[in-house]
Amino acid sequence: MPISGTRTTLAQKYLSLGRRFFDGRAFAGAERCFRLAYDTDPSCGEALARLAGTADLCGRPEDACFYRGAAAAGIDIRPRGGRLAGFWRLASEFQRSGDPENMRYSLRRFLAAERGAVSAETFMARCMLAEYGEACAELAALTAGGRERRGVSLLRLANPWRFQYPLPAKYFLGHLRGLKRTKKTAANAAFLAYLGFTLSCNSGGLDGPARRRLERLVLAAGEKLDFAFYLLGNSCLSGGEYDKAVSAYKRLLAAGYADWPVHCQLGEALLCKGAVKEGLGSFRAAYAAASGEDKKSPVAWEAQMRLIMGDYSRTAELLRGNRIHYSPCWLGAAYYKLGRYGAALAQLRKAVALQPGDSEARVWLGELYARLGRAGEAEEQFGLVLAGGPNFWASLNRARLAGERQDAAALKKHFGAAALAWPGLIPRVLGKPRGLRKGPAAAAIPGIIERVLMRASGFRRMDEYLLPLALGERPSAGKPGNPG
Repeated sequence: MPISGTRTTLAQKYLSLGRRFFDGRAFAGAERCFRLAYDTDPSCGEALARLAGTADLCGRPEDACFYRGAAAAGIDIRPRGGRLAGFWRLASEFQRSGDPENMRYSLRRFLAAERGAVSAETFMARCMLAEYGEACAELAALTAGGRERRGVSLLRLANPWRFQYPLPAKYFLGHLRGLKRTKKTAANAAFLAYLGFTLSCNSGGLDGPARRRLERLVLAAGEKLDFAFYLLGNSCLSGGEYDKAVSAYKRLLAAGYADWPVHCQLGEALLCKGAVKEGLGSFRAAYAAASGEDKKSPVAWEAQMRLIMGDYSRTAELLRGNRIHYSPCWLGAAYYKLGRYGAALAQLRKAVALQPGDSEARVWLGELYARLGRAGEAEEQFGLVLAGGPNFWASLNRARLAGERQDAAALKKHFGAAALAWPGLIPRVLGKPRGLRKGPAAAAIPGIIERVLMRASGFRRMDEYLLPLALGERPSAGKPGNPG
C-alpha cells in the first residue's frame, strides 16, 4: 500500500521525469529519477521495473537482476541504518528469500563499501563469496594481537558460511570442495584446515574424531589458532563434556578474547556441571563485556538458564522489556509456570508470530492451550512442531491430551513416538539410566508423563547437554584438561 497520498504523488512525478530522461536516452538522469521515485514510495513497483530496464540498457545485468530480485521477494532496498544495515542486511534478506545470486551481489557491494576495512563481517563475506585466500588473510589479521582479539566476534568466526537461515547441504559441500582446491601455503594452511572444520558444524556438528583432529591442529598451531577454542568449547559443551568446555572457554579469555558470548557459553558449561554461583557470575561478566544493544543478549541468555532451572520469577524479571528475538518465548513460559496465563498467552503468541519455526515456543503455547482447556488449539501447535520432524515434547504432550480424553490407543502411540524421539530421557527421569526392559502399562503412562514434565521444569528444548541443569542433576566433575 502507498505510504501516503503525498508521497505517492511525488513518486509519480519522479517517474514521469525519469521516463522523459529515458526516452531521451539520458539514462543516468533516468536512473536517478527512478531511484528517487522508489525511495519516496517503495510500494511503487514501476520504479524497480524501470531501474532494472535502465540497468540492462546500460550493460549492468547484475544491477538489473538485483532490482528484479528485490521486486520479486518484496525486499526493501532503501538505504537505512548504519554500516551493517545496508548491503549486509540485503545479503541476509536475499539469502532468506532463496536468492543466492543477489546474496552474493549484495556481499560484493558490501565489501566495496568497506573499502578494505577488515572485520568479522568482511571475513564472513569472503567465505560466502568463496574468496578463501582473502578470508584466511583477514582471519589472520583479526586474531593477530590483543586489540584485535578483544573486539572480534568469535561467533562469526565459528560459522562464517551463512546468516541465520538454513541452506541445503550441497551449499556447504561446494565450499568444502572449493577449500580443497585452494592452494596451500605456510601462511594459510592452518586457517584453511580450520575453515573446513567450521563447515562440518553445519552438517551435524563436530563428532568425536573430527573434534580430536581439530584439537591436534589447534595445539600444533599454537597461538595462531587460539580462537578455535571457541569452536572446540562449543563442541565439548554440546557433547556434555563440561570440564573440557570450561577449559576451552577459559583459555580463550586468557588469550585476550573478550567477546561476550564466550562468557555466556562458559556460564552454561559451569551451570551444567553444578557450579551455579560461578556460572551465574559468568553472565554478569558477559553483560560487562557487551556494549550498546548487545547488553540485552546476555541478560536474555541468563534468563533462559534460570527458566530451565525453574527460577521463573527471576526469569520474568530479567526479560521484561527485553526485545531479543527469543525473549517472548522464555517470558511467556515463565508467566505460564507462574500461573499468569493471560500474560503468558500474549507473549507466546508473539513468540510464534516472530519465529514461526520456533518449536520450543509452540510447545509452550500448546501446553498453555491445553491448560486453558483449548485442546484443539493445543493439538494444532503440537502438530505444527511435529510437521518439522520428531520432537519429544510435542509427542509427550499429545500423549497427555490423549490420556485426558481416555483414548488408550492414541496415548500409547504418542508416548511411543516421544520415547523414539529421545530414547534415553524417560528412563533417565525415572532413575533407570540403563533403560526400560519393556514399555510401561497404559495405566502408568499418564503418571510418567506428569513426572517427566514436572522434573523438566522450564526445559522444552531438544539439547541433551542441558539435562543436568533441567533435571537438577549434579554430574561428576570429571578430569580437568584441554578439550578433545
